[in-house]
Amino acid sequence: MEITFSELCEKLVVNSKDGISLGNPCDMLIDTETGKVIGFIAEGKRGIFDFFGRGNETFIFSEEIENIGKDVIIVRTEHKNKENFEKTNIFIKLFNFFL
Repeated sequence: MEITFSELCEKLVVNSKDGISLGNPCDMLIDTETGKVIGFIAEGKRGIFDFFGRGNETFIFSEEIENIGKDVIIVRTEHKNKENFEKTNIFIKLFNFFL
């Protein structure tokens, strides 16, 4: 199967380990000597206070890809940006408190 990077970026990345959506691919790392894809970055949703920084990003090694389907990329990874997740959770709770 062949796929372009722009087609890949339209797919949602889902971790099969816990069913959590990791976002969409936004960048790729390629070994220029061998031409092999090392992996890609899945950029999660940005939080309310992530205007100037990046949102939750997860690097997915190519070995962690289980399947690339029509709409989703299924991966199995331990990588989670727990710190960003916890920060976003706190901001959401504060935001809901004041509503």
